[in-house]
Amino acid sequence: MAVVLAAGAVLVAVIASGAASAQAQSVPSNTSPPAISGSAVVGQTLTASSGAWTGSPAPTFAYQWLRCDAGGGACGAIAGESGSTYVVASGDVGKTLRVAVETGWIRARRTILAADFVSFLAAVILYILSAGSVRGFAFTLGLTTLIDIVVVFGFTKPMLTILARTEFFGQGHKWSGLDPERLGSTRRTLLTPAPRGRGGSPTTPATEA
Repeated sequence: MAVVLAAGAVLVAVIASGAASAQAQSVPSNTSPPAISGSAVVGQTLTASSGAWTGSPAPTFAYQWLRCDAGGGACGAIAGESGSTYVVASGDVGKTLRVAVETGWIRARRTILAADFVSFLAAVILYILSAGSVRGFAFTLGLTTLIDIVVVFGFTKPMLTILARTEFFGQGHKWSGLDPERLGSTRRTLLTPAPRGRGGSPTTPATEA
């Protein structure tokens, strides 16, 4: 029993350290929307800027270039184009190009991995230092932690990415659970309505040279 209590004290210290670190952080907020620069001509390079953001620590960004119809709707991700630059291809002629700038996932991913690491560490320590039903609990905790990582990266994130590209969720419909007014935010911070996209999605029509 004393050994288990000692292990618990170590885990409490680890969790308290993580909580203190989280308190020093602030949520990123967009103060200037992203933009696309360059000529939307076949063979030319377009460059996406992340815009201006506040937050501590400074947010990091992920990009995804989108090919949409001539009206800017029915967008689909361009495979492999997840950098800040994009070379206009012949298949883009007559289409509208957009870029989504994502900040939330990178921050959330770090938090998820940190939380699961603490849970897994707890499971390992309890499994080594305990016996009987407590060891069974430790095994279950470790297993469900690994399953959680698989579900988050293999299902939850891809599904939310797909939903974010729909008008219902992407524009923050009041029944979507992402209504900016209910979240105490502004529509510009959640999503720039025109043009659309996560964190703002600039748009530009592509033409031939």
